Amino acid sequence: MIALDDAKPEDALLRRRAEDALAARALSLESDWAMRQQQPPERILRPLIEALRRDPGNLPAFERMVRTQESMKRNAVKFLNTPAGEAILREIAACRVPTLASREWRSYEDIVVVIRALAADSVEKGRPELAADYLSEACELTPAAAEVRLDYVAALSALGELDGAMSELKAAVSGGVVPAASLTGAPGLDALRSRSDFSALLQGATSRP
Repeated sequence: MIALDDAKPEDALLRRRAEDALAARALSLESDWAMRQQQPPERILRPLIEALRRDPGNLPAFERMVRTQESMKRNAVKFLNTPAGEAILREIAACRVPTLASREWRSYEDIVVVIRALAADSVEKGRPELAADYLSEACELTPAAAEVRLDYVAALSALGELDGAMSELKAAVSGGVVPAASLTGAPGLDALRSRSDFSALLQGATSRP
């Protein structure tokens, strides 16, 4: 895990990129909610536009915006022909250029490296609850990353949320994300190791062929 020093321009840039990526993801989820609630088209598209303004290289947000726009062309023609709809289309067009011209499509894995560093930094600054929030996002972005999932379990354990930590750990093991060997050697799990359900989970994991 890397350490961030905000006095260094490159580290400060990494922090801003990660924070922008997290903000973009939250906005994308807001758009998803608006779509499920059958909100007006502008309420669905607006968060995606804002997401790309925060994080122009965010490919998932861009792809979602394009899919949503195409869906609107089929199902919301009347809205798109209004002044509000035309304004939304202009904003979408303005988002395309910086997104497509981005120097790189940043993968979620790259972003998660920085998010884990932010979590470690939060712990050092006495904000373990913020670290848990960061790591929860990292788990959503890379659900198959064992180290990230174990970091999150350890963060919940440090907050005293032992039942939640065990629930996450059980899901990670049953889903094949965390191998049995990781349960014995991973740091930050001491508060869980005395639990009977941890012992049962370890025994069950190690007995698998």
